[in-house]
Amino acid sequence: MKALQNDHYSYRVTWSAEDNEYIGLCVEFPSLSWLAPTPEDALQGIRETVAEVIEDMKTSGETIPEPLTSKHYSGKFIVRVPPEVHRMLALEAAESGVSLNRLASARLTHWENTPALPKRDGKHFNPMQGRSRMFRDNNQVKPERSVRLVTKTGKNSTV
Repeated sequence: MKALQNDHYSYRVTWSAEDNEYIGLCVEFPSLSWLAPTPEDALQGIRETVAEVIEDMKTSGETIPEPLTSKHYSGKFIVRVPPEVHRMLALEAAESGVSLNRLASARLTHWENTPALPKRDGKHFNPMQGRSRMFRDNNQVKPERSVRLVTKTGKNSTV
């Protein structure tokens, strides 16, 4: 099967020391992967696998995931933290002369153990300045539901 035309899904190819091959992944389909000896083959393999799974989902009437690149993000979301963390952040924000929202935004942007913000001095705050990589390792959140696994051989199994 060929890969999808105008495919806007989010793919990543990384080296797997455990498998001694490259692994192709698709963010929108976390249960799918493709192993190959070259990065190009891993990308082609995962794209073809996604195309096959989408065709199967269409046939069975399942909802097909929307590409993350097509979604609109408002820049707002609610985060629940323990009361002691809320208190600590509120105190730090007050001591820094900034709002709790600005401190939380800076912490999420700079998430390393560095000072979140300088004290308020009239200078423009740029939350993207000095930004770090968002993900340190390949840990992924796995859905707590039955997922379809497609192996390199193309065999389906349900977990």
